[in-house]
Formats: sequence, structure tokens, C-alpha cells
Amino acid sequence: MQLNGSWRGGLLVPAFFQPDTAAADWRRLIGAVGPECAVVLNVDGGAGPRPAAKLQWMVQQLKYAGARVLGYVDTCHGRCARELVYRELVRHRAWYRVDGVFFDRVQGTENRLPLYRQLAGMSRSADCAWVVLNTAGYPHPRYLDFADLVLPFEGPMKPHENLHVPAWAEQLPRERFGHLVNDTPELMTDQVLRQIATANAGWAYVTEQRGWHPWHKLAMTLHQQLSAVRRGVFDPKSPAFGGSRHHQATQPLAGVIQGNSVSLPHWS
Repeated sequence: MQLNGSWRGGLLVPAFFQPDTAAADWRRLIGAVGPECAVVLNVDGGAGPRPAAKLQWMVQQLKYAGARVLGYVDTCHGRCARELVYRELVRHRAWYRVDGVFFDRVQGTENRLPLYRQLAGMSRSADCAWVVLNTAGYPHPRYLDFADLVLPFEGPMKPHENLHVPAWAEQLPRERFGHLVNDTPELMTDQVLRQIATANAGWAYVTEQRGWHPWHKLAMTLHQQLSAVRRGVFDPKSPAFGGSRHHQATQPLAGVIQGNSVSLPHWS
């Protein structure tokens, strides 16, 4: 299978804030993003009950700027109903023309591999081609067979300092991994971005927000992070990278997903 994760890396922004209550954040996001950005759209724990005209317009502006837009789908640690997941995928694609899916609360264990392999196939069948898995921990390596991007870390800055990268993950291209780091003082943003880069991750987002829902507001350092990405913070050949470890990019692990039909999948 040919994966869709050809981007070298960039910012992955969780846009879990709404146009009616955070209009300023949306204006700032639209004015800043470019092709090095992907934005996760979370209306109300998913696509929401109906299309929102304001959000449709804002998503259109993001795409005009070259950003990739992903629809949020909660998998409830593998307890999700497949029919509901497919409904969310179809809504995201029909209402907001998303480019892919952000599967949240993914249980990255070996016994859940068949489920998530199937969900990735459903996503591509619904024309949500770019598949991101938020595993919040390094999953079983075979998840990289069918996911374009895996997030092995989501959490505060302090635990991130002690993150261990397994040997198998070191051997894959950095654009296959991303980190979401919250509770970060603004003055520490560049340092955390460099830590993410040296942990062999090519996608990142850092925010000063804290608590149980740190993605409800846009990071104050958005422009600073975009500047770091554009300077090459995730490029080992760039002085901005600043890391001590260098990694050989390998081919993605062998894949198993096929299918481009938009009809409802047959599940076994």
C-alpha cells in the first residue's frame, strides 16, 4: 500500500475551539497557516449534529492557504462502534471536505490491530485519505503499516523530557511521528520543539495551555512555532534542528489496506 504521508513534517494544530466562542483564535489561525500545517477539526467530539456554515467557510480558508484539514473521530480506546465511526467519517468529508482523519484515544496494542487496520481502510473508503492515530504512547510497530502518522506523545512538558524512543521507531522517517505538548512556558517553546525533533518526530504542536482540555484555545506561540518550522527545526541538515542524533529514513512498513470505494464497507 502507498501511504499518503509524504509531507516532511510541520505543525499539527488541534482546533478544538468553535467560531462562535473563539472567533479571534480562528482569525489568527487562518492568517498564519500555510502548507506546513495540518489542522484537526473537532466540532463537538466529532463532526457535530449538522454542518456549520461559519466553520465551512473557515475550513475553506485553511485549505486555500495550503493547510491539510483532518476530521476528529474518538475511538474510545477501541470500544467504538464501527457504524458510528463510518458515519462520522462521511459527515466530516461531506460537510467540511476534510483531507483525512484524526483518530483519537487509540489503543495501540497488538490485539487491537485488526480493528484499527479496518478503521484506516474505512477512512480511505470515505475519501479521508490521510490517517493519523493518537496512541499517546508508542504502539505496536505494525500500526505503522496503515497509519500515515502516529502520535506517541500527548501531554505536559515535564513528562515529555523523559520520553523514551524505541529502536524500531528510530529507524522510520521522522514524518511518521508527532508530539502534542501542553503546559509549556512560552520561553520554553523552541527548546521543546528541538526535543521533539531529536526524538525523531516531524510533526508537533506546543501550547502554554494546561488542564484536562488544553486544546480549547490557540497557542500564543503559534507564529513562533511556524517560524521554527520554516527555519527547518525538523530538518537534520538545518542549523535550526540542533539535535545530536541523526536518523536514516527507511521505507514504510509493508501495508495491507486497499480500497477506494465510497460505498459502505462490508465488515466481518
